Amino acid sequence: MSAHLLPNPNQVGELNPKPTNISSSLPLPIELKPLPNHLKYAYLDIEQQLPVIIANNLHQEDEDTLLHVLRQHKKAIGWKLSDLPSINPFI
Repeated sequence: MSAHLLPNPNQVGELNPKPTNISSSLPLPIELKPLPNHLKYAYLDIEQQLPVIIANNLHQEDEDTLLHVLRQHKKAIGWKLSDLPSINPFI
């Protein structure tokens, strides 16, 4: 960036910054499909942008354990064969 584009701190005047739209920085809510009664959605993140489908009849301790393991490995979830160039999707 060239120096003539930077604001001069010695200059008297009011800067007019563009207003930031806070809502544009927030992720859009995900539209989820209805599930059968034996399944439910759980989320791997606080913002509820990483949904997973789990069994509805898990005990709370089992659900917590499952979600803990899924959170540990969430980078591996959601890959498609087309994302992995060394794997032939036609096999």
